[in-house]
Formats: sequence, structure tokens, C-alpha cells
Amino acid sequence: MTITVREKGKTLEEAGGMVMTNDMWLGPQIPQMKELTDFDLRYWKQLQGPQAAAVSAEQMAMVLAMFPLVSKAMDRMAKDGDKLSGTPLETTITFEAVKTKDQVTQEQAAQSQQGSGGGLGGLLAKKMIKKEEPKQRATIFTTRHEVLEVATSVAAADLAIPADFKEKK
Repeated sequence: MTITVREKGKTLEEAGGMVMTNDMWLGPQIPQMKELTDFDLRYWKQLQGPQAAAVSAEQMAMVLAMFPLVSKAMDRMAKDGDKLSGTPLETTITFEAVKTKDQVTQEQAAQSQQGSGGGLGGLLAKKMIKKEEPKQRATIFTTRHEVLEVATSVAAADLAIPADFKEKK
């Protein structure tokens, strides 16, 4: 699923914006996994609020401050994600910021001016600075979640309170 957030009436390349790509491998519906997913979602929302994701509250606050369109992409994913059926067994979500054509042009101009200094310093700078064309897209962050095993029972020892555990009141 790819979600694009951009200015209404303009293309992504014209106005810039954000692209969220969610690659999922879906397996058959596993009811116990839905129960676990619902619990995880309630847990993260309790800790971080409605924009919950599997990142710390501080990290998410910083991302949302720098890239406010992430919130819109996540809202859209929550809305349209219900159209998918099955249990996600592997999920990779990538958020990319997209620059406008003008921003790319300005970056190209700035790069060409950087390497145009005179004298020996300018000559050395030209040799040291790698010429790389500005890219229109930049990855903000990527998250990955993979289910390795699904079991419906657990050994009692896995849930036992450790022998050296002492409760503090």
C-alpha cells in the first residue's frame, strides 16, 4: 500500500510532500494474532496517544515536528488498512519526504556555487567534493516488524515469577 500526501490540485513532483510505502506479507487470518495486535495498539495509544507507532514518544514527537505530513499519512493508513484481510506476518513501512522541483533546482544551484571558489582552495574543493545530483526523495525513517512464530500455548515456566524477585511497596 502506498499513501501519498501532497497539496490538492498539484502533482507530488510539483508541490512536494510525503510518500508512505507499507509492504506487507499477509497470511491467513489468525484470531490470536488479532487479539495481540489489538492489545499492542491499545498499549501504544495509552503511552503515546492517537499517533501511536512502535517508536518512542520522544522520537515520534521529533518526527512529527519536522515532518507534519507523517501524521496525515498514518491517519490514512489507519483508515485504508481495514480494507486488507489476513494477518500481517512481515511489515516494512518507509516514510519518504519529497522535495518540490524548485527545491531541487535551488539545491543544484547551491552545489554549483560551492565548488566555484577561486585560487588553490577552490581547486582543492572541486577535487574533494563529490558531485552528486540532488535527489527529489529522502527517506525519513523505515520500520520493520516480522512474526517469527505463532504458538497458542506457553509453558508455565515462561510465565513464572523469578525466584529472586522481590516486590517493593
